[in-house]
Amino acid sequence: PHFALVWLGMGGDGHIASLFPNTDPKADDTRLLRRLTPDPLPPEAPFDRITLTIPALLKSDALLFTLGGSMEKRALFEAASRGENDLPIARLLSAANAQVACFA
Repeated sequence: PHFALVWLGMGGDGHIASLFPNTDPKADDTRLLRRLTPDPLPPEAPFDRITLTIPALLKSDALLFTLGGSMEKRALFEAASRGENDLPIARLLSAANAQVACFA
């Protein structure tokens, strides 16, 4: 698939599209879709997830992030500005060739 726009939020732990830090998402994943289990399972959503992989998300003309909360803003800032962590958001942004916009 190719998307004109991928619109994402982000969790305070840096997860995007159900790609949690513990699921070890790869920018070179050969699959476009994965079934993942967050660990630990959040009590408010204790179930497996189906998600697009980073390569699938990168098949877009633009990435748009809408964020809420100071933890989320800080995680995105750290990932985008320094690239010092290995959070899923950092992996996506470091591999992105598309236009990226963020609304906090």
